[in-house]
This record gives sequence, C-alpha cells and structure tokens, in this order.
Amino acid sequence: MNVIDHVRDMAAAGLHSNVRIMSGLLLTMSNNNPELFSPSQKYQLLVYHADAIFHDKEYRNAACKYNMGTAAEESSQQNF
Repeated sequence: MNVIDHVRDMAAAGLHSNVRIMSGLLLTMSNNNPELFSPSQKYQLLVYHADAIFHDKEYRNAACKYNMGTAAEESSQQNF
C-alpha cells in the first residue's frame, strides 16, 4: 500500500482535515522533488486536496486546486 492509497482511505473515511494536511505535505514534497510521484499520482493528490478544501467550504481555493489538477493531467497526457 503506497501513500496515495492511504490518502484515498482517509478521504473515504471522511477524514478531510487529515487529507488536507497529508496531501498538502505530499504536494510540497513533490514540488521539491519532481521524480517523487508520477504525473497521475500528482493529479490524484491534487484532486484529494481540492476535495478536502471544498469540504471546508473554501470554494475558490478548491476551484484553483481543481484547475491545477486538470492542467497537470492535460500536460501529462500531451507528453505521451
């Protein structure tokens, strides 16, 4: 089980604040070390992070993260 699976399980359990903290940490690590996660894993983290932010009713911030995830997914598809 990798760290993305743990974030997914926390999201499924409704632990939104934990998901927000963990995904934020992992995204920061990913920015410092781009080889840490594949583009699809980074996309998944962005979506989990955005979902947690949305749950906290920070809609504009969540929309920004969703857009970042969409842009990351589109750029990864263009590279193939």
